[in-house]
Amino acid sequence: MLTPPKGYSIKDLQRQQYDWRTDKRKVVDDFQVNEDPTRKSNQWSPAVAADEKGNSIVVWEDWRNDNRDIYAQILDVNGKKIDANFIINDDRNEASQKNADVIATKDGSYLIIWRDDRNGNNDIYAQKITATGQPIGQNFRVHESNSAEQINPSVAQSSDGSFFVVWEDWRNGNIDIFGCKLPPNGKLAGHSSKINSDFSGKDQTSPKVAFDAIGRGIVTWRDFRHQKSVYDGADIYAQRIGKTSAPVGENFMVNENDNGKFDQCNPNLSVSDHGEVFIVWRDNRNGNLDIHGQIYHANGVKSGVNILINDDDSKRAQRHPSVCINGRGEFMVVWADRRSENFDIYGQCFTVDGQRIEKNFRINDGFGSPAIQSEPVVACDLSGNLLLSWIDYRYMSKDQKTDVFAQRGYFDNLLDLGENKKPATPATNLTTRQSN
Repeated sequence: MLTPPKGYSIKDLQRQQYDWRTDKRKVVDDFQVNEDPTRKSNQWSPAVAADEKGNSIVVWEDWRNDNRDIYAQILDVNGKKIDANFIINDDRNEASQKNADVIATKDGSYLIIWRDDRNGNNDIYAQKITATGQPIGQNFRVHESNSAEQINPSVAQSSDGSFFVVWEDWRNGNIDIFGCKLPPNGKLAGHSSKINSDFSGKDQTSPKVAFDAIGRGIVTWRDFRHQKSVYDGADIYAQRIGKTSAPVGENFMVNENDNGKFDQCNPNLSVSDHGEVFIVWRDNRNGNLDIHGQIYHANGVKSGVNILINDDDSKRAQRHPSVCINGRGEFMVVWADRRSENFDIYGQCFTVDGQRIEKNFRINDGFGSPAIQSEPVVACDLSGNLLLSWIDYRYMSKDQKTDVFAQRGYFDNLLDLGENKKPATPATNLTTRQSN
């Protein structure tokens, strides 16, 4: 009989339909998400979300129309495509759209946000779509109008159905982290506000945001406030957000203080329904690029010290971590890992209090040349259904570019992926659906 982790109940175990650590159900092969029939354009920077029914969505930056657009693909609980790829941005000029993020909403729809330069400078735009991919209204700008640059957005939904969007903002002459609350219908509500509290003139970049089930949020980012010279590194900072989306407490440092000697970047995070937080990032404190993390209890107190997540001793690079949590409070971290020469996608699982569940494991099947996989993202619904996506170079040649690949399945099966898998078949002769 399974025992609930501290702070969890039997009901939490019951809605987790299987045990991540022992279930051996089969998962599908790696599969190509984009359907560009010419195979001569790049697809980059995927983001993923999973809804409460087990359906999911992948969004990405796509060059098939000779400029950068945001495309999407909806998948059912078995990882099968529902209809074809479709475009999210509604302008058809030479503007550039990139840096997309997506969330599955409480009403069964999806909200996609991205960086958009249709107005001559970069703004943050958004689009809400139905569970089947139909647009709800038009693209809209998230923040108030200004001539500054806004890039790299992230979005989360609070318990009241409202959304909180964060991004990098240049309006003050340096890069700050700003945020804005949106109502459930996706319309602009009020002005945006600065989240980082320093006035050093140093930059803050790469924000991510998440909320728990009762509306407590947290934003994390890369912060240069302690940088004294160009040779100093950055830290990972965070700020808690209350139910009204107002700051709670002060900005705080997540990595152990190294006085700027080392560099931390690529922050990401996941928050459980009960409020436990796992923040992960890339870290060079050991002389090479590793993945580190820090767990916080629901009351905001640190659980132990920073965790070294990758378990190899090869001195090879690890980068671009992403993290999700299942309905029982177990975290899964994924990242790009070069321990086998080319970059592969690796994962590691943890209990809610930071204990490892088995060892690092490879996720992608590893076939193709050059066999490079990078920039993974992961999402999980409450029942434990996983969606992972990444940039994949397996079919790259002189005329064929990068693709977006994905893996759909269950947690413990991913331990068995890799050498024994067959290569996925490239998508061909597929029709692309576009919004009018």
